[in-house]
Amino acid sequence: MLASNSDITRRSLNGQIKPTFEFFVELFGSVNDVVKASKRCPWLFHPDLENVLKPNVDMFVNEGVCMRNLGSSVLSNPRIIFQKLADIVCGFNAVKKLGIDPKDPQFCTALRVLIQTSESILMKKMEVYKSLGWSEEEIMCMFRRNPNYLAYSEEKIRTGMDFFVNTVEVEREFVVAHPNLLTYSMDKMRRRYKYSEGSGVEETVQMG
Repeated sequence: MLASNSDITRRSLNGQIKPTFEFFVELFGSVNDVVKASKRCPWLFHPDLENVLKPNVDMFVNEGVCMRNLGSSVLSNPRIIFQKLADIVCGFNAVKKLGIDPKDPQFCTALRVLIQTSESILMKKMEVYKSLGWSEEEIMCMFRRNPNYLAYSEEKIRTGMDFFVNTVEVEREFVVAHPNLLTYSMDKMRRRYKYSEGSGVEETVQMG
C-alpha cells in the first residue's frame, strides 16, 4: 500500500492516516479490501475525512443506499465518493428521476455513470442506440437494468449490434431483450461463433 501511496508518509499517522484507514475498513468490511482499493486508486487517502468522505457517505446512507452496496461500488470505483457534495446531490436527483431506487444495487453504478459522463456524451450514446433501432423507452429500461450500457464506447455498441444482428443473425429485439450480450468481447464472440460453426447465439455465448 505504501508503494502505491508515497504521499501517505507525509501525513499524520494518528490525525489522518489511521482514522481514514479505519473509515474505509468499516465501509469495505475488511483490511484486504482497503489495500485493493488503494492499489486501484493511489490517492485513496488524500480526500479530507471530515469534510469530504464522511459527509458524502452520510449522504448516501441518508438517502437509503445500504452500506454493503455502497462499499462494493466504492471498492470498484472509489471516485464515486470523492465528488463535490453538490454534484452528488444533483446525481441522486437525476438517478431517482430515471426510476432507480437508492436501495437498488444498480443505483450507485447509475450515479457514477451520470456524474462521470457529460450530458452531451450521454445524449450521443443514446443517439447511437436510437440509430440502431432502439426506442428511448428501451434505452431507459436497459439503463435501469445495467447503467454501464451507457458508458460503453460507440464502437463497442455498434460492433456488438453488428455482430449479433448481421453475423449471428438474431433479431434486433432479441438483443434489446438481452442487452448483456453487448458486454462480451466481440473478438472472443467471433472466435466462439466460428468454432461452433455458426450454431447460434446461445451456443456462442455459453461456450467456455
